[in-house]
This record gives sequence, C-alpha cells and structure tokens, in this order.
Amino acid sequence: MEGKVDQTTIAQAIKMTSKIRISAEEFLGKILVGERDFRNIELKQGTRLSDNPMYKATRDYLVKLGTELKQSPVNLSHSNLGYVRFNHLYLPYVIAEGTCFSKSQLWCADLSHGNFRDARFRGANLRRTNFKGANLSRANLYEAELTGAALIDTDLTSSNLARANLYKANISRANLTDALFNEDSLKESISLGNIK
Repeated sequence: MEGKVDQTTIAQAIKMTSKIRISAEEFLGKILVGERDFRNIELKQGTRLSDNPMYKATRDYLVKLGTELKQSPVNLSHSNLGYVRFNHLYLPYVIAEGTCFSKSQLWCADLSHGNFRDARFRGANLRRTNFKGANLSRANLYEAELTGAALIDTDLTSSNLARANLYKANISRANLTDALFNEDSLKESISLGNIK
C-alpha cells in the first residue's frame, strides 16, 4: 500500500541512530572473548580506556592475533568514542565508518589499514599514530594533532585537514584529492614525494 510506513524499517532506523552505552570493562572483556561487532556503541566521555587494568591484556591479545584481524576485524562503525583515551591502541584493519573520535587521545596507536570513511577526529590527539594504508576519505580531521603520524598510502580523499598539525607526519603516496588543508601544514610534513 502506498503511503503506509513500514514499522520494521522505522525500528531498524531507530536502532541505527541510537547508541548502546557500554562500560570500559564490558568493551575490553568482550574483545578478550572474541567479539568483534561493536557497531553503534558509546563509551562514556572521559573514559580512560588505556588506564584500565584490562587494557594491557586486551592489547596483548590483539597483537597476538596479528593478521587474523584482517579476516575478522573489529567493527566500531557509527559509534561514539569521543573524548576517550586509547593511547597505544592496537587495532589494524578496524572498521570505523562514521565513528566519532573527536577530542579522543589515540597517540601511538596502530590503526593501519583501517576503514575510517566519514569518521570524525576533530581535535583528536593522533600523535605518532600509524594510519598506513587506511581509508580516511571524507574524514573530519579539523584541528587534529597528527605530529609524527604515519599517513603513508592513506586515502584522504575529500577529508578535512584544516588547522591539523602535520608536523613531521609522513604523507608519502597519500591521496589528497579534494582534501581541505592548509598548505603551510603540508610544508611541515615529511616525505612529500609521490602525493596523489
């Protein structure tokens, strides 16, 4: 019937927009038992995940998995992880499309080969973070701290890098097509050769 609203579609749309709040302990514990689907979660602002007693064990577990994460990546898509501390996080191949990391601390994290399309990193501390081979297309990196970050072979198509600090960031072979950035920031980065 035309004009009739499908209640299932509405329920699915509400589920996609509402976030499931979980604690740091619950998040880390679920990773340790092999769970990978964390779409639409929310961690409380100010959570210091990297200070949690379970954090080191979780990181060690993920490092041990290594390339298994390529076949079975952690999915954080459409989650709210803003204002959270994840220092030294190890999550290569993570899927985090449309995820909010604004004002979070992810310094020295390994997020290589991750999918961060449409993610928000506004004002995030990404100092010395490894984004090698990651998809950051249409990501908002406005005022992000990217000092010493590895952005080698990264897709930054249509991303917002305005006022981002790229001092000593390695952007070799990065795709900057239609990206918004300050040219002065790029001059301070290293390995400008072969930018696409």
